Amino acid sequence: MKYVVTFILVFAISIAIGQNVESEIGFIYMKAEYLLETERYDEAISEYSKVINIDPSYKDAIGKRATAKYALYAFSGVKSDIMESISINGIDANGVRLLGLSNSNMGNHQAAVGSLILANTLFPKDKEVLSALGTSALKSGDHRACKVLEKTSSNDDGKRYVSTICANIPKAKPSKKRGSDKTKPSTTDGVNTRVDDIVTNDPKSKNTDAEKTDQSQSKDTPVVEEEPEVVVDDVVNEIVIDEDLTIIVKNGLGSRRIIDQPSILLLSEKAGQVTVDICVSTAGRVESAKLNESETTINTESLKSLALRKAKEFWFGRGDEECGTIVLVINGG
Repeated sequence: MKYVVTFILVFAISIAIGQNVESEIGFIYMKAEYLLETERYDEAISEYSKVINIDPSYKDAIGKRATAKYALYAFSGVKSDIMESISINGIDANGVRLLGLSNSNMGNHQAAVGSLILANTLFPKDKEVLSALGTSALKSGDHRACKVLEKTSSNDDGKRYVSTICANIPKAKPSKKRGSDKTKPSTTDGVNTRVDDIVTNDPKSKNTDAEKTDQSQSKDTPVVEEEPEVVVDDVVNEIVIDEDLTIIVKNGLGSRRIIDQPSILLLSEKAGQVTVDICVSTAGRVESAKLNESETTINTESLKSLALRKAKEFWFGRGDEECGTIVLVINGG
């Protein structure tokens, strides 16, 4: 009897503790919701974190914390929260949207396109999703967004994407219908007629034997093919941003049309230049960027990192795969 009473007491205490924990976590969650709705994002993140520390699977606390982080432009934290939420609760519509938007804002454009296309089907009137899709599809040269953006391209990136990427997708050729083969020899009274049996009054036919002779002679004569002349692009494209910064595109890319260039704000007391060697795909995307140390005269790591990052954000017109140089000329102030 003593053990039964002890068990009942322990069970009752456990229920009471559980109810207290549930009550506490519910109160914290409601507080976090209020802070999110009133745009007090830092405080909301703090309260959602308390909920998650107690129970990571509680309602949509991780997803709501990701929403608050997105409002503060903490895109890496958003992505981390969404991936954690997927592992616990599975994927939801808001998670798809935030994952696509965060990847786009972080420059992970290829990864962003798939999520943003799905987000567009879930939120077809979401202008932020469409804008990010236009930007990421343009930057990555991804053809998957053509069907969406050809109908709904409303921002400049979307329009540029449709005009430069979608317009160059080859259309499928119609398949041949069976029974329409026109290469069969014609027949007269059931007898096949060979080509060399046909008599013609065409005066050109009289030269047939001579042409055959010329062709046989030409086969014995070696033909020397002339190598195509290599055209070197030595144009220097100078873009003045402001009194402190000038961008120079050269060494093979100077004459190539620039569709989009990143905004660059520099605050530097040092004067000099940072040189980046880049290679561009046929679609116009910068595939690689490497610092040219020998032609860089400023040894500030932050400026070098900025130049590399911004060089990758340039977008050129379609053309051959080409390499060239981007130089940031800094006047200093």
